Amino acid sequence: MKYLNTYFTAEGIKVFYIALALSIIYVSPIIFADQYYSDDLSRSIYGYARWGYDGRPLADLVMLVLSFGEPLLDLSPAPLILGLVCICAALSIYASKVMPDSGVKEKVALSILFICNPFLLDNMSYKYDALTMLLSASLIILCFTYGRSLKSSLISIILVIASLSLYQASITMFVSLSVIEAIMSFCRSDKSTINTYKDILLRAMQFLLAYLAYSLFIASMFAKGSHNEKHSELIFGGGDPLNVFLDNINAFTALIGLYVSSVPRFVVVIFLISSIISVILICNKIAKNGKSMILGKVIPILLVLSSPFLLYFFSFIHLAMLKNTIIAGRVLIPFGCIFIVYAVFISEVKWLKLASFILIVFSFSLSFAYGNTMKAQKRYDDYIASSMMTDITYLGREVKSMSVFGIIAKSKQLKLANEKYPIIEKLVPLYINNNSGWGGTMLLHYGLKLRYEPLKNEHKKLLCHMKPEIVRPDYSVYVLGNKAIFKQNGFGC
Repeated sequence: MKYLNTYFTAEGIKVFYIALALSIIYVSPIIFADQYYSDDLSRSIYGYARWGYDGRPLADLVMLVLSFGEPLLDLSPAPLILGLVCICAALSIYASKVMPDSGVKEKVALSILFICNPFLLDNMSYKYDALTMLLSASLIILCFTYGRSLKSSLISIILVIASLSLYQASITMFVSLSVIEAIMSFCRSDKSTINTYKDILLRAMQFLLAYLAYSLFIASMFAKGSHNEKHSELIFGGGDPLNVFLDNINAFTALIGLYVSSVPRFVVVIFLISSIISVILICNKIAKNGKSMILGKVIPILLVLSSPFLLYFFSFIHLAMLKNTIIAGRVLIPFGCIFIVYAVFISEVKWLKLASFILIVFSFSLSFAYGNTMKAQKRYDDYIASSMMTDITYLGREVKSMSVFGIIAKSKQLKLANEKYPIIEKLVPLYINNNSGWGGTMLLHYGLKLRYEPLKNEHKKLLCHMKPEIVRPDYSVYVLGNKAIFKQNGFGC
């Protein structure tokens, strides 16, 4: 009850409602696009859960409860909206805790900036996974709204275990938010230096105990199958771990670079200048806090100066240590902590508080462009899929399987959006794409009865010397034995 009375004040509830309303507006183009996103394609046909096989048993439980048991049906946009309720509630409580002296606008800005993490668009595009992914991040955030008692520590450990059981990629948010917590603690003149370091050690213990408990009692019991084994193997298992680690870092840096190159230059400049000014002023505040020189001033100032880089690497460092890591926006939920620390830092400087408004406006522009581009791509996918099914019918019964060579379905709207916002290229799904198995799954929605197989390299070479059976504006159809091959025009020869 004390917890509720502290944070669910009239102001806190106002922050929640405003953040939720803005969030729903932010994702509305995604809802209207009505696109099945990756795993949604198969779940919408077969109705399975099976997140537990990837070490996410709580995700199974949440979605089975929401769907009143198996089979899981498409309940969108309910999972997304419920996920937004959870994340906005957690963020509004966290904002009240970390910025107690700030007003409603600043707290709303912090909340909405986290949601404006461009890679979170990936997570929020799922019809089935959106709730569990957002709930995973919400539980990590709630860890930092409790006190330092033994009871609070146990609650934090339980929340981290639950978060891992929903979606593991959120985990380094705990480390990033611990850095932010430590910085704000060092800024407080009424908080002793020794207590701050004790809090840091306490957070480290919570993290380690939670991860150990999850690994021993959850992952070992539920995680299984080739997919889990492949994507959970560490780089130390063989080969050249250092090169794999560096390659993974370069891959994630390139992905983040696509977002940075999508942001207008003046927005980047404003972001950098306001960040630098706020960091300098916070360092000056720490320097005047009257605490010991090394532990109370030098180390905290170094932490403040290095925090942007630390939070950047914490966004993906745990993923870079995997041998077969997944390079995708959905695993970069912790990247949103960079926006949180930005909101916290500029809230310390009154005349910088409106700087976040420009970044938020751009983020809405990006979300709207993404959602509408995905909607246009879906229309084009529908056209291409219908055309392919017609061609398969025309070829007759002798065709038993099919393959795709090239990227057949890429709409003109997507090409235009990629030129303006390069990050959209990594967010909008392209299913009829070379050997992607999702292409075959998508075509099942249109009545495909053929086997969808990868195309062998020797077959690719033969196509350049063969005459197509059917020629369409976007692709040509070849027949090799009992296999139909759909090849992008002008690709590969």
